[in-house]
Amino acid sequence: MYIIIAFISIIDSHSQFITVDNRTGIWSDTLSWADFDYPDTYLDSADVECFGYISSYRCLRFNNGRLVIHDTLVIYSGLTLDNNEILEIDSGGVLIVLGDYLSRNQVEVYNNGYLVVAGEFTMLGVDNQGLFRNMSFGEVYLFDSTPEIKRDIEYADLYCTSPDNYPAQCGYGNETDLNNSNIGRFFNSLNYDPGFMYDCNAFNFTVSSEVICMNDAATFYFLGNTDNDEALYVWNFGEGAEPETATGFGPFEVMYNSEGTKNIQLSRDSLAVIKEDLVEVFPAVTLSLSDTSLCGEGKVALTAQNVTGHVVYFSLDMGATLFDSLYTMPYQTEINLEDGEEINIYALGIDTITGCNNHWTDSARIISILTPQMQIISDTGICGEGAVTLTAQNVTGQTVYFSLDMGTTIYDSSFAAPYQTEISLAEGEEIIIHALCIDTITGCNNNWSDSSHITSFSVPQVQIIGDTILCNDDDETYYLEDTYLSYEWHDGSTAPDYTTDRAELIYVSVVDDNYCEGFDSILLRYCDKPGEEEVFTFTPNGDGINDYWIIKGIENYPLAKVMVFDKAGRKVYNCAGNYQNNWDGSKNGSTLPLDSYYFLIDYSSYNLRNTLGIITILH
Repeated sequence: MYIIIAFISIIDSHSQFITVDNRTGIWSDTLSWADFDYPDTYLDSADVECFGYISSYRCLRFNNGRLVIHDTLVIYSGLTLDNNEILEIDSGGVLIVLGDYLSRNQVEVYNNGYLVVAGEFTMLGVDNQGLFRNMSFGEVYLFDSTPEIKRDIEYADLYCTSPDNYPAQCGYGNETDLNNSNIGRFFNSLNYDPGFMYDCNAFNFTVSSEVICMNDAATFYFLGNTDNDEALYVWNFGEGAEPETATGFGPFEVMYNSEGTKNIQLSRDSLAVIKEDLVEVFPAVTLSLSDTSLCGEGKVALTAQNVTGHVVYFSLDMGATLFDSLYTMPYQTEINLEDGEEINIYALGIDTITGCNNHWTDSARIISILTPQMQIISDTGICGEGAVTLTAQNVTGQTVYFSLDMGTTIYDSSFAAPYQTEISLAEGEEIIIHALCIDTITGCNNNWSDSSHITSFSVPQVQIIGDTILCNDDDETYYLEDTYLSYEWHDGSTAPDYTTDRAELIYVSVVDDNYCEGFDSILLRYCDKPGEEEVFTFTPNGDGINDYWIIKGIENYPLAKVMVFDKAGRKVYNCAGNYQNNWDGSKNGSTLPLDSYYFLIDYSSYNLRNTLGIITILH
């Protein structure tokens, strides 16, 4: 035998409406609701949850559903709870009804927050049906001096034996008690008017703000019974309104392009004006900002001009963070910009009397134009007098000027790559040369910020110290008068001094701390050989007299080698043997300059000491 158990799920067929969390909005605005579909003003079998601050300018009526107030619901008209409706007000929740409150049979109310009814408070139906629970944190305020409350134990939380002794002897407070409560200030901000008809059957309207500013949107709300045909209701919003007229219950968003007192009329069925009121439209606040720029980093003074308000705020993000605030003319602020930075700065002008403002609609674009860049090659130096080529590299502009005094006198200019100039220096001279890079399109420049220090170092004056005549076979040491960074003698040695016992040409090259090179040379001769100290002079000018260098007796030594050197130790003449007394003072066919030269006669083939001496060429 099989037993079949059927599980039947009871599906809740109620519609669900939930407001957007933490949103301040209007009941009839789709943006107020999570699914962008606002509920009707009469709901049957529907559940509604209010998480934000919601306002309704129409009567609301609920039947066989659930209304939960987590945050705030303000009804600028009446509230009707029909049979089987449940009303819950969470801890901290607020329900304010400026019109009449009406509940029927089997209505359950659970209040753990604040319930305020400014109109008539009426409970209909059988006493023992439904309930009203005022929880531990619940507070009820009724302006109705004779509210109709059911007489049953389920309604004991609202019993009142002494209306003036709340909460000790009365389950609800009155208007005075409300003013002294935690939400008294909030209620007063609603601008409740005891003389105004918030009744569902009255025909009325209200506007979203007491202050209407030109070019700002004001919203008009219909107050009254919306069960009628809305096509019967015609609006006239007054001169300068956009739109000027409308039909229906609205709400209607209206802008005014002119200031002044506007006569607003609401008519029904084209027969008569059933509501008429005056609203004041105040002038719009205007101001102007101008885009500006600067070269490189620095400060920009931004001035709001033609201001019609009294206060100007500046912001980089349209009010999320205020950059500056000014209360008197001139409405000027300073902005610091980095090189190449671009920002938008917004200005809010406010009329402190009317509260009108320009809604951050005015802004200025501020640009720091990148400073033209360049780089002069690193500081440099030369040895002795001469010229230095200076190059500006990585140039981002179009023109480079060079100057010794940052522009008072222009030394040179270059309009195309390579951006170069040549600087001549005397020996020992030091200069600083500055370069100005200009962007000819923007006019920005580097303000002579690049420069190079150029030095002409003195050439080392080298002097070898020691005897030039060797009269015995002892060693002789030669040294220099000054100390240098490095040394190189003619034989390749690098010591600061040189020791020898031979007649020879001594040559030394040095480098000083500035890496400049200098040299010196001396001729060493033996004193014990005849003719050793003779100085030869000849004049190779082609006149047939003394045109050649004559070495007497050289013909007796055909294997002797004859060599001539300049003062720098460079060989200018060489004869490998059999000298014919025929050298005319030339090198490679060119006559040598008038000067003294060193000569060396190599007698090594005869086991004789070499002969060293000086020969002078005259012209």
